[in-house]
Amino acid sequence: MKLNYLVRLITVFGIFAALLASRSQDVSSDPKLTQTQKNIALKKSNLPVSAQFNNIWLGVSRARQTNSYYCGPATIYQQVRFLKGWSNAQQFYAGAPTYATSFSMDKLDTNKYGATPWDNMHRTLNYHVNNFYYARSFVTSKTDFKNKINSTLSQNAPVALLLRTDTQYPGVFSYSSRGHFFSIAGQNTGATLYLIVDPNSASKYYYISDAEAYKAVVDKAKIIYY
Repeated sequence: MKLNYLVRLITVFGIFAALLASRSQDVSSDPKLTQTQKNIALKKSNLPVSAQFNNIWLGVSRARQTNSYYCGPATIYQQVRFLKGWSNAQQFYAGAPTYATSFSMDKLDTNKYGATPWDNMHRTLNYHVNNFYYARSFVTSKTDFKNKINSTLSQNAPVALLLRTDTQYPGVFSYSSRGHFFSIAGQNTGATLYLIVDPNSASKYYYISDAEAYKAVVDKAKIIYY
């Protein structure tokens, strides 16, 4: 995958952390977000976290990425299709944005960089799926990581992860990448296994352990959650 720019991009996007932390103060200013999305955003910090990790399987259909660096567009494609019932082509999402705010944007700008900036993933989901409000997050612990995934899956929404497969748990992933997007679409009871919908794998669906998922997520950890 052509992800040689991703490490530098992640560093640049770190400056947005403070802005995103203040989301609840000015999210209402984004004219593209629906009132439903704004209400969810304003309440997100107070959403209860379920202490029970139930068995969940979402019917997210796998879409194979159409080139070596379209894991971001392919992940957006499969999630929008699941949440909305239909989706634009991967090439559409990879294009240059014509609308962008701190909370929503119409396209990922993948073609410009030869990789997908992770700050663009949740905003593109928010633009195209009107009844959900996605956020991005760095998580500080495995418990936080699992709680965000559980909360999202429990609301019938898939999770997007940015992870690396080149050095973590040899043999778990069938390819090597320093940065790769895919969806989590399910978990077993107890959330010790996650169902992966991977646009780059020969296997459409497979399970990895919670420990494998957490360790492989870039910089522990980057997650796009609802």
